[in-house]
Amino acid sequence: MLDKIEKVKYFDGMAYRTYEVGKDNVTEIDFTDIIAKVTIKDFNGKRYILIKSEYMELTTKDTF
Repeated sequence: MLDKIEKVKYFDGMAYRTYEVGKDNVTEIDFTDIIAKVTIKDFNGKRYILIKSEYMELTTKDTF
C-alpha cells in the first residue's frame, strides 16, 4: 500500500512546480499510474488539478 503523498514536484514544460499538503489550500494528493490528482479546497468547495509529466517527484511523509 502506498503511503500518503505529502508533496509533488513536476516540470510543466517551462518551470518546476510544487504542490504540498497544508500549503496553498492543498488538502490531498493522490497518485494513480502516471497521473497525480491535487485536491484544493477554496471558497467554492473543492477543485482538482490533474498532473501528467515526464518528470514527477513524489514525496511521502516518511521521506519528507
